[in-house]
Amino acid sequence: MTSTWVKNSCLDYMKEKNKIIYYAKQFDMDPLMMKIIFDRGHKDWYQINKFLNAEPSDLIGPFYLNDMKKAIERINLALQKEEKMMIFGDYDTDGITSTSLLYKALRLLKGSVDYYIPKRVDGYGLSVAAVEKFFEKDISLIITVDNGSSAHEAIKRAKELGMEVIVTDHHEILRGNPICSAFVNPKQSGERFPFSYLAGAGVAFKLVHALLLERGMWEKKCWDFVELAAIGTIGDVMPLQDENRRIVQLGLEKMNRAPSPALRVLFKLLRKEEITSTNIAFSVVPIINAVGRLSDPNFMVRVFTGEGKDEQIEECWKKLIRLNNMRKDLLHQQVMQAELLIQLNALDKQEVIVVAGDFHEGLIGLIASRITDKYKKPSIVFNSRGKGSARSVSGSAFSMVNTIERCSEFLKSYGGHQAAAGLSIYLDRFQHFSNKIQESAKKEPKLTLRHMYETEFSLMDFPSHFHDDLKHLEPFGEGNRTPVFHSNKMIVDRVEHFGPSNQHVKFRVGTKEALLFFKGNQFKPVNGKTNLECLYFPQTSSNRTFFIHDFKH
Repeated sequence: MTSTWVKNSCLDYMKEKNKIIYYAKQFDMDPLMMKIIFDRGHKDWYQINKFLNAEPSDLIGPFYLNDMKKAIERINLALQKEEKMMIFGDYDTDGITSTSLLYKALRLLKGSVDYYIPKRVDGYGLSVAAVEKFFEKDISLIITVDNGSSAHEAIKRAKELGMEVIVTDHHEILRGNPICSAFVNPKQSGERFPFSYLAGAGVAFKLVHALLLERGMWEKKCWDFVELAAIGTIGDVMPLQDENRRIVQLGLEKMNRAPSPALRVLFKLLRKEEITSTNIAFSVVPIINAVGRLSDPNFMVRVFTGEGKDEQIEECWKKLIRLNNMRKDLLHQQVMQAELLIQLNALDKQEVIVVAGDFHEGLIGLIASRITDKYKKPSIVFNSRGKGSARSVSGSAFSMVNTIERCSEFLKSYGGHQAAAGLSIYLDRFQHFSNKIQESAKKEPKLTLRHMYETEFSLMDFPSHFHDDLKHLEPFGEGNRTPVFHSNKMIVDRVEHFGPSNQHVKFRVGTKEALLFFKGNQFKPVNGKTNLECLYFPQTSSNRTFFIHDFKH
């Protein structure tokens, strides 16, 4: 796989130079930072202001979503008649936060409501078995969050039993719209909502928005729900643009200004004084996901929606942090196990690295990600039950789901998108699949990786005022990447390895430090000094810490 470093020159700088300088002065910002904003499509005062600042009044009206009115009318009827409602969620961060925020809202409205999230081993999505259990509990209305678009059989069974279903979801619609009381999904054909990339938590947030808006409660209560919507959006790696950016901006504002009791305790335990999208993505989301990977995700909802004292909440978080640490240890062991299989069988020579072993079902996606990051090749990891998880190379045009689809005759099920997919295989057809996928991969575009950077700045001389300017460009994530800079060869004073199996590296450069994660094997202990050329980005909360994006040495 080829990798190239390319300076970002999509903007005709000379043509726009005067406007960039003008708006840089207007917003008290360095012209280079304003150029980055221009490059991202915001080129007049209104657009720039909306990009930099968000207010609850900027959120798109929830009733633009198809079937939102139907959904609210049916929920209002259930509230009026005191019907029993069941929220059915998903076991990842997006599904857990979706469940939590809708449960909080319906409790606020005095609804007779419960929630249920299946464990990972039970599988994804509303099932016939779940519907039949809800029938035994006299549930009359099921509301799905972050799932349900493909639950045709389960919804049919609910109807047969006299129950109704409202589906709120954001996944691709593969087999037509479900026939239910209301279908709220911005991906559906003919959708009026002007932004189709809401997370499941974003759609649930819109449902709550609508419920409270018509009661005149939204303006006051918005802040009670936007934190969870922001965490779900970041956790599901949704593009942080337009409505998603506004949700995350508002959520981060709330988390920094006056976090909810559960989050206040967590941030204290994590020693996070300033909450950023990066903090959420790399510190908070893994803890929430660990529950869904290794334990019962319903416990996480109880933490988010409970009304216990700080001491009780703290004990819950400590338990979850310990669980996440167990997840890290187990992941490290299983990545090493996968590495051994790759080396013994020369699997790294394949077009797609296909590994099968006794892996934990909740970790196969993370193992695939680590393999792909190391070898810069697509990978699929199967466990002993035939459950698999696939990852493509970040930034490439290689479509994982298309590659898998051409081998579908060997599979029980599959689904996903370009970057990632899930699949389940007939165990006796594994070798046939492994052979066929290598041929299928050759039909995809050649793997090339282009790393874009803004300009050249020695890491040693990176201007301190850029840190403050970059904070204004937050939140960073998918669709609004942290600006990357190029540093020519610089003298590194010291190289330190750390982490399990020394998989991470810390470079000391004068008074500054640069961190490189998961590539420690590419650096050996150095006595004295060494040269390093790199692409890097700064940690916005520190003017002396940087992260290495790519390197040459």
